[in-house]
Amino acid sequence: MGPQREAQERTTRRRADAEIGSRDPAELAGRFTLYGVDFAWVTESNAKRVAARGTVALVLCQGTLSTRGIHWLEQGNARRPWFGMRGSDFAFRFAGTVDALMPRDASCLRLFVHPKAEPWSLTFVLFRGIFPRLLHLRGVPCLHGSAVEIGGKTVALVGQS
Repeated sequence: MGPQREAQERTTRRRADAEIGSRDPAELAGRFTLYGVDFAWVTESNAKRVAARGTVALVLCQGTLSTRGIHWLEQGNARRPWFGMRGSDFAFRFAGTVDALMPRDASCLRLFVHPKAEPWSLTFVLFRGIFPRLLHLRGVPCLHGSAVEIGGKTVALVGQS
């Protein structure tokens, strides 16, 4: 296999990895697409402009999320996230990793990363906890699935996340 073919395969694998969420979020700098939805890391000052074009604006906020005005509907723990509402925005707290605010139209995601959050836990929370909720609000079905082969035939088991 030649170097050009290897480079092409690496690019294809990277795209597939991004689709299934096995990438480090630091590698997703700038703009990227997941399941047909465009995302862009932006500053707070240009979030509305980017979101108005249909791209999900991802804002990495400084400091901690103020819990003032958040009505917590579900209190979490180290294994389950907190979920609440601040006005019409959804609020999420993944203890020790990240807090997030997201409007109902999922046009913007404001992230408040905890200073001691491990990169692997941030990856897990983003791709398994926050992005699926955001994609659902954008009309992208998020399903869990599995398959088994029985007697030369495949049986797929799929359900809502």
